[in-house]
Amino acid sequence: KYHRAVLTVCTCKFGRYPQIEAFVRSDRPRRFPSFSFQHVPGAEPVLHLYNDKDEKVRSLGIEKWNTDTITAFLEENLQV
Repeated sequence: KYHRAVLTVCTCKFGRYPQIEAFVRSDRPRRFPSFSFQHVPGAEPVLHLYNDKDEKVRSLGIEKWNTDTITAFLEENLQV
């Protein structure tokens, strides 16, 4: 399991990715204390995963994910 997850995306892209916007603006992220959202100008949606030494170990393009897919992935792969 991953120690921390950071979703990076430009908020200007929310129009193209309404499911990702819905996740970020919902109460779902609060269920994952080690999850954070970071606005990066011009960035496509990417989920960065870190180990317990805070080293980035994986990055996933999540352009096609919906809110349920993001939630399920975090539930299964993120330490509580």
